Amino acid sequence: DREPTFDDLQNLKYMDLFIAECFRCFNFIPAYERLCTKDYRVPGTDIIVPKGRLVRIRSREWTKSSRNFKNPLAFDPANFAPENRPNKFATMIFGQGPRNCVGMRYALLTLKVALVHLLRKHRVVRCSRSVDQPEMDMSNVNQIKGGIFVKLEKRF
Repeated sequence: DREPTFDDLQNLKYMDLFIAECFRCFNFIPAYERLCTKDYRVPGTDIIVPKGRLVRIRSREWTKSSRNFKNPLAFDPANFAPENRPNKFATMIFGQGPRNCVGMRYALLTLKVALVHLLRKHRVVRCSRSVDQPEMDMSNVNQIKGGIFVKLEKRF
């Protein structure tokens, strides 16, 4: 019944995998854009991306590729298990490298605190409006078509 400590939250390894898989499956960033700062030859080709060109990379190809994840077409938190060697650049919800989001650790910690407090006292169960396969709302990529519905049941 005690409050979880920082160390407790850091040891919730499966929750880390679950959160990462949620971000992968329901990625609300359809593409990443970068401005080419110098002429760049694509390795193994004669293609040169000129300085000043805007480069757009669609994220869906990364998140749904078997080159990046063991089980890319299913919701499977094990996709992020270290033994499955996930490609850390295939999901960049907070960015990567020196320009990643400065609030990433705080955001993930806050999310874990919220989930721990919710799940300690409630079970998340299906309800009459739950669907098996949520679909993205193409008019607003930040939403699921029709919404996501579950029911919370008190544990005690």
